[in-house]
Amino acid sequence: MRLSESLRKKIVVTGAGRIINRLKVPRVYVLFFEEILANYIKECENRGYVNDKDIGKLWMYNIDRFIPSALKRLPVSIFFNRFLNRIWTNIGGVENIRASKEGDIITIKTKREFVTRIIGKNDFFVGVLEGIINALCKCESECIRKTQAINSCTYVFRLKKGYYRPAKCKNKNLYNSLNNSSQVKGFDLKSGIKKGIFTIKPDNKIYFRGNVLIPIENTLFHLLSNRRLLIGKVSSISYDFFRKYVDKNTSKEAKLTLLKNIMQVSGWGTVNIKMEKDGVLVHIRNMPYGLQTEKDNWEFLVRTILGYLWIVDRKYLTKKVDVSRNALRIKYCTRA
Repeated sequence: MRLSESLRKKIVVTGAGRIINRLKVPRVYVLFFEEILANYIKECENRGYVNDKDIGKLWMYNIDRFIPSALKRLPVSIFFNRFLNRIWTNIGGVENIRASKEGDIITIKTKREFVTRIIGKNDFFVGVLEGIINALCKCESECIRKTQAINSCTYVFRLKKGYYRPAKCKNKNLYNSLNNSSQVKGFDLKSGIKKGIFTIKPDNKIYFRGNVLIPIENTLFHLLSNRRLLIGKVSSISYDFFRKYVDKNTSKEAKLTLLKNIMQVSGWGTVNIKMEKDGVLVHIRNMPYGLQTEKDNWEFLVRTILGYLWIVDRKYLTKKVDVSRNALRIKYCTRA
């Protein structure tokens, strides 16, 4: 089902700063610029940080909670070819995905998959697929061969003997309670599309000024923030992205208003940005919480915002971050 149709039928429900997919089991999405995330993954892999593969796997272990038991009992090929293919093509993760299984060998073929179509060869997507296979087959798997290109990829996995241990996650009641903002009204994804901040094109992808945003279950960003792999590079990657698409000649107020709208429409919570004498205060309520049991951590978002602020003034730095039950306050100041 196309995203526009999902919005109309309220399968994807939007509120002020919130995007919830209610299909089967409710889960919280955020929209994120795929170019920023892909280039961060590329930077990690170029520096020899292979743990991003493990993050991809752990992310899938967590969202295994969202897969109904009946679907997990399906043969691997049917799960990938009918269920996952429909979901991932609708959100822009791939243009096609197909799987086959012979004995303990699983072969997966994709077309123009997210991350690879931007940066080429990577291990992150291998980890994502391993995590899905492990959850379905209830055993560990290993990639024994891969061929990755921008337009198409082929992966061959071997199932190992022995039961795998899925990640510990928040229970559904806690997850739903933390992410409950159904009564919050205000500027949301539908509003942002009507105002032209984002657009949905015929390919069913969401764009900001010609650049794709992909819906991502937000646990990934908490995992990345807690692992802190080259987290200091996020701001420069963000800056290099936004400076190409945000008019430097607009006023500071206009730039900050655009930032507020982008964040809120993307599902990061209800956002208020205030200019102060010594800097900028970003106040976010009803932030999206993840499924992981380790602490919720919005450092990836904090540093992405800093990169945006550098198009206002390259001297900005993060001075203080305060997190409470449903509020995130970030103070950015210019260097003395």
